[in-house]
Amino acid sequence: MFFRYGLAAGLMALATNAAQADVFLCPGFGDVDVRITFLEGTNAAVAEFMSGADTPSGPADPVTMRSQPAGDGLHYVGGDLVLRGSDDLAELTSGERTVQCEPEGGDGAGEASAETSGGIGSVGESGGAGESGGESGGESGGETTEESGGDTPGAAGVPALSLGGNLRAGPGVEFADVGGLVRGAAITLLVNTGVVLDGYTWWEIEQANGQISFQWGGVICVPGGGVTGVLDSCE
Repeated sequence: MFFRYGLAAGLMALATNAAQADVFLCPGFGDVDVRITFLEGTNAAVAEFMSGADTPSGPADPVTMRSQPAGDGLHYVGGDLVLRGSDDLAELTSGERTVQCEPEGGDGAGEASAETSGGIGSVGESGGAGESGGESGGESGGETTEESGGDTPGAAGVPALSLGGNLRAGPGVEFADVGGLVRGAAITLLVNTGVVLDGYTWWEIEQANGQISFQWGGVICVPGGGVTGVLDSCE
């Protein structure tokens, strides 16, 4: 059985100017495969658990990893996960378990982890707004950008409300749909990812039941305001 990982805090710059793979695939990590997506323009990566991993408390949540000082190599940490290596080969470790990771499309890891859909079971309250609300407008024609200035990526921990819409396994519509929320659902803003779609930021959020996923700020509001990257008002 695979266990749930917590989130790691702290923001460090990646100490290398070398080109970096967008995605690493790490097959055979216990009874799951792990897909690590590096978020361009930020120092963050998202680890997704595939192959239908179940824990005693439900599906494994995606984990946000942050870069750490590592000389000329890669070093990302998130919860109990540690990724170390180079641009073309790395190792993912949790406790005493270590597996080899390769860039997506490379020999070995890519073939073993070809199936990426449905890997993280449904998250959130069923019957949400789905494709018809909020985020769906961005999917049909919005442009996603990663901004390094202004609304700096980082930890938040701010109580907020969702106005409904889809939840994603990562900060963008290219990530798997992992459920939805009903209008007025209480959430907590955990991390501002710095990924912006149509003027609003993608946030890592936590639901009241403890499940973690990502939602677009265009369907999120904060009572009392004061947070950029979300709607100005809950009215």
